Amino acid sequence: MVSRLARYIFLVKNLRGVFAVSQSDDAEHYVQWLARRFRYRDVGVSRYLASRLEGIIDKWLEGNPFHLLDYPSKAAEEAAARVRDVLVGAGLSVEVADSILLSLYYASPILASRTVYEETKSVGIVVETVYGPKLSQKDAKLHMRIAGYSVLDFLVPITSKAADYIGSTHDIERLSAERLEAIRADTKRYWRISGKGSEPVIAYIDYLKLLDEAGILSELTSSEGLVLLAIPVLFVLDSVEGLGAG
Repeated sequence: MVSRLARYIFLVKNLRGVFAVSQSDDAEHYVQWLARRFRYRDVGVSRYLASRLEGIIDKWLEGNPFHLLDYPSKAAEEAAARVRDVLVGAGLSVEVADSILLSLYYASPILASRTVYEETKSVGIVVETVYGPKLSQKDAKLHMRIAGYSVLDFLVPITSKAADYIGSTHDIERLSAERLEAIRADTKRYWRISGKGSEPVIAYIDYLKLLDEAGILSELTSSEGLVLLAIPVLFVLDSVEGLGAG
């Protein structure tokens, strides 16, 4: 029997992204594409989403290529539940909210439909978008990988600074501005595509202000909770040639 910790370490090392689709999407369209293109790779899926996609995603679970994701500890799960409630209260579906939070614990981009991108944008948590052309399969995989570097490289400096602010000045406006500055600097990674088309390809998410308004920031200063104050990065699957559902 594989231990929960061993499985978590394996997935953190190998996961290419966390899948997310909206209730209005043709989910099977995206599932089949990912199953073909990532046959020998690993893609995570929230248990909330997997439950909704029962009968569609089942035969590709446990590594072909989808894996059901769990939080790494009880404390992480409890912290995520508090943040998830805030995001759902702001208008996100529970499946999308959970996928966003899991992506941080697995240091992976969110591999999402355009509908999910529009959903996150509509609730005001998309703070920066990189627009580009329709991507070839090769270019899509490259930029998914780069998006993973964005998530990982934000993790320590962004959460450390958040902890410092929350514990001292609690100047959320200034902290948000500094986070946005860091995000805009990070967009330079996408120089190959940035400004070369009108397709939303990469989106940066920051829900810090929502958490401040909900009064729960001080509850996230444990090491497990601080992970949730990093920056989720979303890759829009519909930017790939031949994949867009409409």
